[in-house]
Amino acid sequence: MDQLNLVLLPEFGWTIQNKPVFGPGSVFQGHVDLNLCKRLLLDRVRLVFQARERLHYCQTANGVDENKAGLLFAVQQTLWESKQGNRQLDPGHHELAFTIQMPMVQFPPTVDQDFYKCTFKLIAVAERALPAGGFRTLLLHEEPLMYMPFVETSLNKLPFQIQQKQDDMVVTVAMPTLDVLLGEELRGQLQVCHTTTNKPKPLEYVLRLQQCMTPLDEDLDPHTRDVASLVGKLLPGRNTQPDDDSKKNKTVLVASYETDFQLAVPEHLPPTFTYGRLAAITYRLVMTIKRNGPLGMWAYEWTKEVPVTLGTLGLGLHVPIDLHIYTTLPKETAQQQRPRFMKAIEYEDALPLYEPIKLPDYTLNNLLVLPDT
Repeated sequence: MDQLNLVLLPEFGWTIQNKPVFGPGSVFQGHVDLNLCKRLLLDRVRLVFQARERLHYCQTANGVDENKAGLLFAVQQTLWESKQGNRQLDPGHHELAFTIQMPMVQFPPTVDQDFYKCTFKLIAVAERALPAGGFRTLLLHEEPLMYMPFVETSLNKLPFQIQQKQDDMVVTVAMPTLDVLLGEELRGQLQVCHTTTNKPKPLEYVLRLQQCMTPLDEDLDPHTRDVASLVGKLLPGRNTQPDDDSKKNKTVLVASYETDFQLAVPEHLPPTFTYGRLAAITYRLVMTIKRNGPLGMWAYEWTKEVPVTLGTLGLGLHVPIDLHIYTTLPKETAQQQRPRFMKAIEYEDALPLYEPIKLPDYTLNNLLVLPDT
């Protein structure tokens, strides 16, 4: 059976779940593999690279379905074309190479959700010309790609810290930063002071990383879901002591609880982005402290939400100054700021390849001679 496949060459870059990730300015290479069992009547093989975003909501505030879509870009290149009446390819393996360079444009990240999708894909098509005009598709293969924009992260000059009192508890949260790279951890420290007349009991803390997808259409409600969570116990410390200010007959104890936390952020999540045409994606850390109620069941006592940024650039790295946002490109410039197919370049004057069994053959043809100074 004839087969058409797409192969992306490995890059010295970012990978997620063993799949290459590309972004603004990336150059990636690959080849279209055409495996034929018998001679095939064919006129051309072309490669299409396109990106689309789509927003789909089943219900809106006024009860009307909402479905919006937009084409970010679409480019194509003919990799093979019949010439001089030769419309046949022989049986066997045929490899058609390609190289694509992304523009310095910030597109939305790859997202695959029910409400919002942004897809990047390569489409290889083998076609035969029809007598009446047009082409008939003989073989087709689609390969999804993962795109990640540049999102900065930074370290606060002073650690983030909040302290709140609720009823008989004082909760303190300290975090070195509210920015985190995909695949790393949100770190911090949780402290609780609990005033009680009974023997101090363990508390439970729950950390939830929530993703909020907000449509830019005001008639549509945001969609929120948990993408990571952590549950742990807080044990009273040994420094539990009576409250000297108590004027009650019963002894009032001040119990101290403290723990460090690390919440792992999945690497496959889309990063924070707020520059979209159809939607924006943001994140927040929801922290909850629970304690036993009168009937022994967990009762909610304290909840706090903190906005966090999921980034793709390490601390101290900044986006290039020539980076453009796709929504701000003028129409006359947008056509120029698209991915483009590049020609393969062979470097004839490069040094010879190193072989561990012998020294390279350094000849005058291979050496670069610098002028005397």
